[in-house]
Amino acid sequence: MAYFEIHNLSFRYNNVWIFKALSLQGEKGELLTIVGPSGCGKTTLLKILVGILAPEEGRCQIGEDALFNLPIEKRRIGYVPQNQALFPHLSVFDNIAFGLKAQNKDDQEIKQQVQELARLGGLNSLLKRKPHELSGGQQQRTALLRALAPAPRLLLLDEPLSNVDSQLREQLALYIRRLQQLYSITTIFVTHDLNEAKMISDKIVVLSGGQILQIGTPMDVSMNPSTSDVASTIGIKNLFPILSMDKNMDLYIVQIPIGNIQVKLNKNQLGKTYKGVYIDPTQLKLIEMSNKEKFHPNIFTGKVIASIPHPMESRLTLIVDIGKQATSNSAIVDQSDPNWYHSLRILLPLSEKRFKIGMQVMVDIPYESIRLYT
Repeated sequence: MAYFEIHNLSFRYNNVWIFKALSLQGEKGELLTIVGPSGCGKTTLLKILVGILAPEEGRCQIGEDALFNLPIEKRRIGYVPQNQALFPHLSVFDNIAFGLKAQNKDDQEIKQQVQELARLGGLNSLLKRKPHELSGGQQQRTALLRALAPAPRLLLLDEPLSNVDSQLREQLALYIRRLQQLYSITTIFVTHDLNEAKMISDKIVVLSGGQILQIGTPMDVSMNPSTSDVASTIGIKNLFPILSMDKNMDLYIVQIPIGNIQVKLNKNQLGKTYKGVYIDPTQLKLIEMSNKEKFHPNIFTGKVIASIPHPMESRLTLIVDIGKQATSNSAIVDQSDPNWYHSLRILLPLSEKRFKIGMQVMVDIPYESIRLYT
């Protein structure tokens, strides 16, 4: 039996449904990360669980308790909102101790617990400071420790690193993961940062339009997104919408924004409606314009616009701009317009330094590099 279960949750705002019959469950000690576009309901879900908003329908069970039957103070949920909501007039000590005092614990026990949490957060020497005297990372740790202090049975983190500079994000994300594992606390983490989600999650929940599109481990979701919407949400590059798809002998001609590509389908792929095409950057071949040999029917001409080295992986990502292909009914376009181009990413060995920014190249897209999504 799952540790917590959300069943058929429905909520609307101004007669617009944010969720309709949404269901989700998690195991004890699991860290679930919810990702999805802005406005898909991530923050709304957390506010419903903590008790700030009330659902129209549905239930949530944690252990033996029906969560929605309990007042906020009885739910035993730790919550860190996007703005942290630290009490500006209270010291770091009193912010962390706030929930413990609400539980009517004695002063000595509160002092011991706050000092232990401060030690874990590296805040021992800052307990007398007010929030405005802290750095962004210190404020974030204070907010997290305040949420952990009352020993909640469920921890909700709403984009806790959104206001932290990029150099601290990974450090704090790993700090959250260590604390979560140390206390074995079931956690729902909301983020826009896919790298955070992949780094610290047990499972990733892809949410869009108030519906859960896919749940799986970071590896499962990253390597096998179930639909083109999932692939787009998790930030997969080289993903293009299908404009049309027609059979031609034993091949299919698929029109995407950069032009027509030939695709081979196996028996299991036949009879489905496809919405998107993914082109694997690790299987693309880059050809210098001076090389007249034709490697494959799916060859496009473009210009290298960016080169991103990955020295730790001994790889190099090239971004090649390819102009939109004109159609019989398309208007005349200005090729100097930046919107006229789509980009392909190509992953090459770091030794392939001969391809310079501004160079005209040909991109060969082998059949095996193409994947269709429903």
